Amino acid sequence: MNEAAIRTRKINEIGELLWMPEGLDNEGMHVRLVRALDLYESLEPSGGAEGMLATQMVATHYAAQECLRRAALQQQTFEGRKMSLEQAHRLMALYIKQLAALDKHRGNNHRRV
Repeated sequence: MNEAAIRTRKINEIGELLWMPEGLDNEGMHVRLVRALDLYESLEPSGGAEGMLATQMVATHYAAQECLRRAALQQQTFEGRKMSLEQAHRLMALYIKQLAALDKHRGNNHRRV
């Protein structure tokens, strides 16, 4: 598989993990995908394991962001807000664990947040 095919596969893989709200136009979808790819690339994965973990980290980040967005909705109920914030907290804690796993895999003893 050539480099372009691998990149296309990664773009599709990450794109499938992103929640796209109904009615979002092509430009909006493109912006979300580019930002997710920027996050993926900022993690500088090398090798299969790091690539898989980086993909999971992108998905975790965007899921947490979506939970925070839903918690902030003006019409959100108290119960809905509480549930969304609890889920966001779990996802953000998972992201920190994923980051620690990436650092450990790379042999880094310090934590980047």
